[in-house]
Amino acid sequence: MPQSLHNPPAASPPDGTALAGGADADSRTAAILTLSNETDTDRLGRVLASLLRVGSVVGLNGELGAGKTRLVRAVALACGVEPEQIGSPTFTLVREYVARTAPRVPAELRLPPLLFHLDAYRLADEDDYLNLGPEEFIESGAMLIEWAERVDEVLPTDRLTLSLAATGETSRSVALSAGGPDSRRLRDAILAAFDPASLPAAGRDED
Repeated sequence: MPQSLHNPPAASPPDGTALAGGADADSRTAAILTLSNETDTDRLGRVLASLLRVGSVVGLNGELGAGKTRLVRAVALACGVEPEQIGSPTFTLVREYVARTAPRVPAELRLPPLLFHLDAYRLADEDDYLNLGPEEFIESGAMLIEWAERVDEVLPTDRLTLSLAATGETSRSVALSAGGPDSRRLRDAILAAFDPASLPAAGRDED
């Protein structure tokens, strides 16, 4: 397979440091997933779509052109959103999609009917983000946020963060980090889908 991933050694937190929201030391360590081309990026989107549930929060970071919007588009398409309905929320800030299906998901974990796509690039500060009413989004669907680092301080601790970086014309490096039980579930399932051998190392922080 063209994809590869590894877990860099975890850095020990300073004495007395507690991880917010019950996150443990391994949640600070980003697993690295290498995507060789856009087909791999689209596959990551399909895998992620199959795992989302109500309350799931995914933050996407990376420079312009890193592939954040393409990844969200792949998620939306896998959820049954019509292609012509999918677009960047750079100016609208939020786009709401009605998800019709999430393949390969047990009925009790099926994707919620709504998928919220946010873009924090043009937000002035965290208050602008909070004024959008993200609590309502989380209560009724799954939320994907581009440029999540701009509002990092007010995002839920339990979120999956995907940091994308271009390594070639269409190849990408994706760092996956998790801060709670749902985001660890997402992270570990993604890693298992791309390389089952990685799961014991990535999943050693299970309760």
